[in-house]
Amino acid sequence: MSIATRALSVGSVLLLSLPMNAMGQKPVAAIVEKISGTVMLKQNGKQITLNPKTDIARRLFAGDSLHCEQGAKLTLRVGGRFTELDDKSGWFTIPSMISTHEDPRLRAIEAYGRIGGRSRGPLPLSILYSPMNQSATTPDSFTIRWTPLKSGCVASFVLEEPSGSRLWDQTNVDGTLGVLSSDSARQALLNYRSKSSATLLRLKLVDSCGDSDEATFDLLSVADEQALKTELAQWDSDADKLLTHLGRASAFSDRRMFFQAAEEYEAALALAPDSHDLIDSTIGAERKAGNLRRAMELEKRLAAESNAP
Repeated sequence: MSIATRALSVGSVLLLSLPMNAMGQKPVAAIVEKISGTVMLKQNGKQITLNPKTDIARRLFAGDSLHCEQGAKLTLRVGGRFTELDDKSGWFTIPSMISTHEDPRLRAIEAYGRIGGRSRGPLPLSILYSPMNQSATTPDSFTIRWTPLKSGCVASFVLEEPSGSRLWDQTNVDGTLGVLSSDSARQALLNYRSKSSATLLRLKLVDSCGDSDEATFDLLSVADEQALKTELAQWDSDADKLLTHLGRASAFSDRRMFFQAAEEYEAALALAPDSHDLIDSTIGAERKAGNLRRAMELEKRLAAESNAP
């Protein structure tokens, strides 16, 4: 079976099993940070009891209402601020958020809502997924990742300008590895960026088994890379580690660095591994990054946990 056929098979199963969630079409106004005791949520005309494990990082929308029963406590991140509720707070209604470019925490929460909780369309049928086609990268973060090839398939890679001029190549790569980290490729990208203002590049893969793929991607300028580093540093100083990862994911996603964004969602998921909304958003991030294996693994897990009695 060819790589493309295997990817289509995986993608078809995953697409059929995706949850349909109309709420994902609305902007997220808040997320759940901590739950202690019995907390009720009124959302979309239904009332449920929040689960202290699976409802961490749950997406909340304007108009949703929450109530802490006797002795219960709830911590929310409403826009850019923490909100603490207890049994004396009564019913608390999530307010509408006015998005502003100056509020990075609100942007991060909104981005968290956009990437998950909806039907996401067909999966890409590519062998290469880092750099993903139409993505972006920096020289330092450049690493080649692909769907592992059949045993015995030897891969070759070429980096070139759109004109076809070759910047770097490497042959005789074990196709089953699925990843190639090359200092010489990174140096070639640094050299290219120092001499040219053009950012569009192409990576080609061919192997001894007849498979081939290519991805066209952008190389961030020095100024854009510095702006990214500044934004990431601001997030790293935030004490809220869950939101830090969501914020870093938003920064990477805004620059089409999809693999790095998915890594941040995975790091957030490690902090709240039972969160259904966070699993769902990580699926969305991995799909966007083209990592079909990981997306399907998480989708199966979410389906199993959602259907558990």
